[in-house]
Amino acid sequence: MTLVYHALRKEGKESWSYNGGVSRTRIRSFSTVRKACLYLRRALRLRCPECGISPIFMPAARVRSLYDWFTPLDGCPHCGYAYEREDGYFLIATWGINYGLIGLAGLGIALTLGQFFDPPLWQQLAWGLPALALACIWMARTSKAIWLAIDHFFDPHRSDRG
Repeated sequence: MTLVYHALRKEGKESWSYNGGVSRTRIRSFSTVRKACLYLRRALRLRCPECGISPIFMPAARVRSLYDWFTPLDGCPHCGYAYEREDGYFLIATWGINYGLIGLAGLGIALTLGQFFDPPLWQQLAWGLPALALACIWMARTSKAIWLAIDHFFDPHRSDRG
């Protein structure tokens, strides 16, 4: 139960406020963490980072080609959020997030198998490379959604709709 002094530098005024002993920095950082977790949760559900209602990609049941699988929709029909800002927007998602996560997972699995079972290298490659290639295709949507969430967290852009 303390009074916290806040100097309002923009207006040149001073004010006292009671906030239960919790500093504004702590409140701000908590809301920042909550917002980041919200965006990440929406990304893992493959939903719009702005509203969380509309899907980012075509539903899996309607996918007819790899192009449909990899390409996000144009934007959110609910809030107007544009999913792809420019050409090459998802390069970081593909190279950094997708290949990075799959590479780390593959390395971890290979080291674990080598430590406990010691299979020959040709068996590791024969089983590992096709599995990692399929995992890259499977994770492509999630990595793009995570990149959208990260980008929206650090540089939110909103539509100019009414």
